[in-house]
Amino acid sequence: MMQNESHRHVNLKDIEWIPLSIEGKPLNGITYFEIEKTNTWWCYWMKMDAKCESILHRHTDLELITVVEGSVSDSNGAHYKKNDCVVYRKDSAHQLYSEEGCILFVIETSPPALL
Repeated sequence: MMQNESHRHVNLKDIEWIPLSIEGKPLNGITYFEIEKTNTWWCYWMKMDAKCESILHRHTDLELITVVEGSVSDSNGAHYKKNDCVVYRKDSAHQLYSEEGCILFVIETSPPALL
């Protein structure tokens, strides 16, 4: 990882993944690496193991997800593969599932809430 006052460079091969949780509830098989966080948005990579699913949650504001590796499906019936991007709007609810495992690039403008 390279960093100075004007930028930060991070390579997926050089990071240490840490367990992800929503409202203190651990998400089994899901880890993340924070890229940047401000008082208005949070940007991170999220890694889901094969045959892993998140928990049903609602977004209190926007969430943008881009598939970097693998593929992921949501509880709304959509399937996303490498290079696909989806925006979940405020008050949308979903649960993610990855059959083969995946790495996602995520930007959230506020934390999700459990349903």
